[in-house]
Amino acid sequence: MRYDRWGWGDLEPQPGQLNTELLDKVLKETHDAGQTLAFRVMCCASSQSIPLPSEMAYASRGKELLVDHHGHGPYVVPDMDNPVFIQRHLDFIKRLAARYDGHRDIAHIDLGSIGWWGEWHMSASTKGRCRRRRTA
Repeated sequence: MRYDRWGWGDLEPQPGQLNTELLDKVLKETHDAGQTLAFRVMCCASSQSIPLPSEMAYASRGKELLVDHHGHGPYVVPDMDNPVFIQRHLDFIKRLAARYDGHRDIAHIDLGSIGWWGEWHMSASTKGRCRRRRTA
């Protein structure tokens, strides 16, 4: 089995537009290798920049959350209390399921929506702070 982890923005680079080219390419490679694919969709990670769809994650109230991890950062993480973030993330999940649910070459999809690397924790983090997002 092949396992990959992507940021939400890798799979939805533009609002409402799944990156089917990436997923279908990986699914073909996986199938051709005689494997199935399992993958995680993440919203934040401390070791790398996790792409989020442009203007989606922080659209409501114009704020970003900045969090340090083990004294490094700050890293921008989604405001999970933001109703716009929640609605758009749920919409993304529904569209992902509509296209790929039951796909013969997908073993499972791991929705890592919350926490570092989608592991449902923010351990070793300092308290997040908000900043007003700059607009162009």
